[in-house]
Amino acid sequence: MGGHGTNFSRCSVEAFKTFIEKKRGNCLFVENVHKPASNMKGVTLNGLLPLPVQKGSWGEWGPFSPCSRTCGTGVMISQRECDSPKPVNSADCPGNGYKAKLCNLKPCATDSNNAVQLANNHATEVCRNFVKTGVLSSATFLQKGHVYNIKDTLMGCEVMCQPKKGHHRQRMGLMPDGSPCFKPNSDYKFPAHDKNVKYRCLKGVCQVFDCANQFPPSEFGKSPKCEKSEIIGW
Repeated sequence: MGGHGTNFSRCSVEAFKTFIEKKRGNCLFVENVHKPASNMKGVTLNGLLPLPVQKGSWGEWGPFSPCSRTCGTGVMISQRECDSPKPVNSADCPGNGYKAKLCNLKPCATDSNNAVQLANNHATEVCRNFVKTGVLSSATFLQKGHVYNIKDTLMGCEVMCQPKKGHHRQRMGLMPDGSPCFKPNSDYKFPAHDKNVKYRCLKGVCQVFDCANQFPPSEFGKSPKCEKSEIIGW
């Protein structure tokens, strides 16, 4: 339907605009699809085939995964799929496809009491594993790392591995789930009385866990533990 002097039908223009803006269509040309554009002038929705539209719904939550750490705060994750039914020519299901709980909160014997140092220690764990497994060359990198940028929501959950002299630093991988972070994602709002929240890395993003150690709290329901006003923690 392109070319100089093309006359677009009202339906085709509106359908294309809807597809671009809302990622779904509302009509297809049937008998007119092979006709010259000049013959399509004035074609409306009459006699056109509507595209099927089906809104998606979430399936059931799956079981929680094992805790990601044996000590020092790990994470258990439950996931669900937007497949009951799957959306057809419609937006994805609203909300999260996963939820998480902090677990094994007792510090490890070697954990630092300083949150920044603890986060850097977790980064070092990642870099050490990369060097030991050959992901990073031991000729180029030390078994040491740090948080890429603690002041950023995303980069605060990314690892920077330390190079040996004469080599460049490498931004490499994500912080382990449950690692401390300091610039939380602002997408999730918490009640004013919920003061004892924790900032933790989850899937590469600094997220806020509520006072019952859950994220996002909307998927868990109201917790009696969160009714008390306590000092914020990391």
